[in-house]
Amino acid sequence: MKIGRKVTADELQQPGLEAAQGVEVIAPGRVAFSSDSLAGGYAAALCLRSATRVLQIIHEEDLNPDRAAGDTVYEATRAGAPWQQLLQPGQTLGVHCMHFYGNSNITNSQLVARRVRDAVCDAVRDARGVRPAPPDGAPDLPLVFQMLDDRLQLFRDLGGGSLHRRGYRSGVVLADPMCGSGTLLIEAALIATGAAPGLLRSRWPFEDWHDHDSQVRAEWRAVRQAAQQRAEQGWADWEARGGQLLGNDLHEALRKLWGGGAFDSANQTALEGPITVPSSRIDATLLAERQMGH
Repeated sequence: MKIGRKVTADELQQPGLEAAQGVEVIAPGRVAFSSDSLAGGYAAALCLRSATRVLQIIHEEDLNPDRAAGDTVYEATRAGAPWQQLLQPGQTLGVHCMHFYGNSNITNSQLVARRVRDAVCDAVRDARGVRPAPPDGAPDLPLVFQMLDDRLQLFRDLGGGSLHRRGYRSGVVLADPMCGSGTLLIEAALIATGAAPGLLRSRWPFEDWHDHDSQVRAEWRAVRQAAQQRAEQGWADWEARGGQLLGNDLHEALRKLWGGGAFDSANQTALEGPITVPSSRIDATLLAERQMGH
């Protein structure tokens, strides 16, 4: 698994992420760790706050710069993994470039993406008789590649995209006196209560992967249940301490995003459902006074 920043390396020592082993900062913005089970990667995708992606490496290979660029990418990709297993019947494929620089004869990341996609689709077609269909929305197998100094690396993306998309936009809304859409207070609430930032996500692509077998499914359920229990206890503690999150914004269009008025999130939990916005309005002055204890 490869993820980002020294902050993330510290996070990997926290409760819920005990399966992460050999945590090491290997480059600016990148941290590597190993795990005895895929569930260790699942836990990282679920619980990490600072990482933008959690990736499982599938294949890496140094390419010959004296050969045609597209051919070397295609051959390395096609032989690099059992694609007919990684991409099950009816599943779709997505290919995304993460980093691309320092290559001798490959100057276009779009060429690499196309040849990676061709190699995977051709391998599946030869094994199964039909090419995978293009994705209609989020792909079932999100692949990420990077090409650095003529070295190709292929990864599975456990989150299927950037992990900053927490999932709370679907119904949970908090704010502050100049809140915009409330992102800072939502993140503050999750941190204050110890809620894993991925608990609200509705989809994890790895749940449909071929190696998400009964044992891994059981481990994944245990990871989620443990994170859920920590979050519920955190919310209970927060409520017992009288925790509050108050919000408003002078911009009318932004106020409409969260029900037309400012609100107080005391005794609400992001994990129990959408926060209901009271009909009364609280202006920014009153919010400031309340926050200062007046």
